[in-house]
Amino acid sequence: TGLASTATSTSIKLTWDKMSDATGYQVYQYKGGKWVRLGNTSGTSYTISKLSANKQYSFKVRVYKKGSSGYEYGEFAAITPYTALPKVTGLKVKKATTSAITLTWSKVSGAAGYQVYQYKGGKWVRIGNASSNSYTVSKLSAGTTYKFYVRAYKKNGKSYNYGENSSSLSAKTALGQTTGLKAASRKKTSITLSWSKVTGATGYQVYQYKGGKWVKVGTVKTNKFTSSSLTRNTQYQYKVRAYGTVNGKTAYGAYSSTLKAKTTIF
Repeated sequence: TGLASTATSTSIKLTWDKMSDATGYQVYQYKGGKWVRLGNTSGTSYTISKLSANKQYSFKVRVYKKGSSGYEYGEFAAITPYTALPKVTGLKVKKATTSAITLTWSKVSGAAGYQVYQYKGGKWVRIGNASSNSYTVSKLSAGTTYKFYVRAYKKNGKSYNYGENSSSLSAKTALGQTTGLKAASRKKTSITLSWSKVTGATGYQVYQYKGGKWVKVGTVKTNKFTSSSLTRNTQYQYKVRAYGTVNGKTAYGAYSSTLKAKTTIF
């Protein structure tokens, strides 16, 4: 009694309730048009391996007991479980913006769709279903790393068959625009710039407009930069952008608004 099953894409594990005074249990599989005994076990579980993914199998189990006059057998309990769909592979970031990440993965043969999970609040939460091998997660924060996994599913009769979970993927949104650029201090030959920190940034590139074009004048790890060797009582223009590693590649945030700042006379 209590015959149940759990499955991977290549195996099915049968479990059942322990029977008092049982010597052991016989496990049968229906294949090739007949019932074939797979083996005996003294425990309350039996795993059948080397199976095909997303396929229904038929098994039955009976208890036996060795008595004084030979073996006695109980009635069979039968079950017809499916193996799981194959594991989703190839999960990766197709595109990342400051507020969204588009995931893609390899198609799973036989799948009707896919479930997408995100790790948040200390647990894995299903955030949506996809009918194809792509899904966009929106309303995210810029420069922030998120974790996801995907599994395939298919409806078999009245129940759903699920694949094994993909490996989890850490994915990062694009860096945000640098904001808050201002002249923190001004002197006759230098201007010190400061700006708001950008989440997820490794550092910042500072550009100055000179000679009719924008020229990079510095790279810093902090949100402050001093532009020196300037001419007194002269107006200069600056803009700043963040940089960092996003999903394995060097990426840049949007430029700040242009700041016009003037050196002092004295």
